[in-house]
Amino acid sequence: MKRTTIWVPEELWRRFLETVRREGRNASGVLREAIEGYLGVHEPGNPQARMTSFIEGRLSDRAALEGRARERFMRLEECRMRDVQVFCRQLVEDPKAASAMAERVAAWLRGRGVRVWR
Repeated sequence: MKRTTIWVPEELWRRFLETVRREGRNASGVLREAIEGYLGVHEPGNPQARMTSFIEGRLSDRAALEGRARERFMRLEECRMRDVQVFCRQLVEDPKAASAMAERVAAWLRGRGVRVWR
């Protein structure tokens, strides 16, 4: 692992460390989780907005919903595919689109070490 320096206001850092200690965790682990969560929502990342992102129900809306599904399951060590499918169906009305989203989310989770049971 690489050692990295970050700049944080002292008061914010102090409150962070107090909270982490109170929860019995370590600061590095919490920061790694936060970074993974951020990447889960923003990866692969594209600073340019697509034209379709300005039309309701288009690609950017679906990407945001898929990010919510990733966030929901990414902290688990394992989950059932059925749970991923049910969650995606709650987000997307079209059954075919929900199923495709669930497959993408499951593949993403597997890539990050989460066991997705069929």
